[in-house]
Amino acid sequence: MTGEILCVGTELLLGDIINTNAAFLARELAALGIGVYHQTVVGDNGGRLREAVELALSRSDLLVMTGGLGPTYDDITKETATKALGKKLVWNQQAYDRMEAYFARTGRVMSENNRKQAMMPEGAVVFQNENGTAPGAAMESGEKVIVLLPGPPSEMEPMFCNQVRPYLEGKTGQTFLSRTVHLFGIGESAAEEQLRELIASEMNEKRAYCVRQARRKFFGDAPAGVERYGYAQEVDGLTPETVTRAFFRMLRSARIEVMALGADACAVEQSVLKALEG
Repeated sequence: MTGEILCVGTELLLGDIINTNAAFLARELAALGIGVYHQTVVGDNGGRLREAVELALSRSDLLVMTGGLGPTYDDITKETATKALGKKLVWNQQAYDRMEAYFARTGRVMSENNRKQAMMPEGAVVFQNENGTAPGAAMESGEKVIVLLPGPPSEMEPMFCNQVRPYLEGKTGQTFLSRTVHLFGIGESAAEEQLRELIASEMNEKRAYCVRQARRKFFGDAPAGVERYGYAQEVDGLTPETVTRAFFRMLRSARIEVMALGADACAVEQSVLKALEG
């Protein structure tokens, strides 16, 4: 399954807020084995949003949209996406009841325009919002799927984890594990040269490279870098730990002439201290 992320909001284009939603969704979709090849940000403009949705559906199986589900006139994500799939909006009493309960719980009065948020795409799977007023939804048409999520991360992230992820797991039927191994004392080009034969022998595995400068205050003035070598493979019944061990064995078998400094979020400093303690 191929996926695309479309984040809606003029505030994103103006740089008023950082688009953390895209990074979060990219990680989550990758973990589900969904290949994300495009990310787009569009402002609250009907014409440009419609064009972005149509383009996404022309090249991706899944479109995940965030933002534009609020009660105001410029919140048009739901209306645009629903129309793109040839559907219409219908009243959802459960969504309305949950909104009423939310306002009562927070001691606020619900405005009339909040009723708009209870209009949901016909036949959609509705994701209830436990942390706000805007429900999410998933709607399907043929082989195309659109998932609608609220913009605020405090609402979007728990909705995705608790409701959208299980929904998408039923669509993909696969698991995707990823480990990042930190290498010290070698840059991107040199690492690729040493690993080229290893990579060529495992064509159905996906690997990626990126480089960042090591902290000079820790390593001194000598040129140094940290190479993050990403290893990922579609697996069945394996754990991240077994994948990591397998990759380290591959590095040793290839006689890579660098020092491996742990995996994933383990900081370089922590790995060095651990090695010295041992």
